[in-house]
Amino acid sequence: MATAPRNHGQVTIDSDRQQADQSTGIITATGNVRIIYPDQRVVATARQAQYFTKEDRVVLTGDVDVIQEGGNHLKAERVIYLIKADRVIAEPASGQQVFSKMVIQQKPPTPGPSVSGTVPSGTSRPPNSLPDEARPPAPITP
Repeated sequence: MATAPRNHGQVTIDSDRQQADQSTGIITATGNVRIIYPDQRVVATARQAQYFTKEDRVVLTGDVDVIQEGGNHLKAERVIYLIKADRVIAEPASGQQVFSKMVIQQKPPTPGPSVSGTVPSGTSRPPNSLPDEARPPAPITP
């Protein structure tokens, strides 16, 4: 199965208004903001988004809703994304809570020695004793 090509950092922003200030390096989008970030498979909505280019920081404010393909979902009043650190900080509105739903990928168990306590047929072991591989080694005496 072929995977879709990545856009290598390309982000699409739709909003009612956008402005960029070259002197401060701040890009601001306001009103019905919708951000699509294909590399991270993320769609985010907010009332305002600011990208601080000098700090590689994105701040979303006002009814922030971030959905990532695969089941991750975050709702907050303010979300700060530190791009280089790949870190997200979510803050609730006053008197409310942040909502998040995450899909945690579990690694399959690695095979290892069995300590199940079962005894192969035809052998015997005293009741309540450990199998040989689980028994602690005998003490060494001089």
